[in-house]
Amino acid sequence: MFGQEYNVRVFSLVEDTKRKAFVELLQNKPNPFDEQTLIPIFVNDISNIKTAELMVTSADGRIVKKIELQLIPGINELIYDYNWHNYECGIFYYSLFINGQKVDTKKMELVAY
Repeated sequence: MFGQEYNVRVFSLVEDTKRKAFVELLQNKPNPFDEQTLIPIFVNDISNIKTAELMVTSADGRIVKKIELQLIPGINELIYDYNWHNYECGIFYYSLFINGQKVDTKKMELVAY
């Protein structure tokens, strides 16, 4: 059975004890994917962001694609296409760089159906 995936944020009236990150890299969907996948980035505070870049690397560390981003407050979605890395299947990692510093890295898998 196929279903729809949703990202959910739970808010409460109690202040969070954890400091809220100014930007969050979320898991791509669908994962694994065969043609395209959606990479969401949630921006809580745009004032700290001067430059933003997404870097995709192969499992062996080879840089596959660099994408400059123009982020806005709220949810930002990037459609990643499999032809950007010559239709190569396997496991890849995507990292978000803000002002030249790595913020987070996630794993995605491209499969041939």
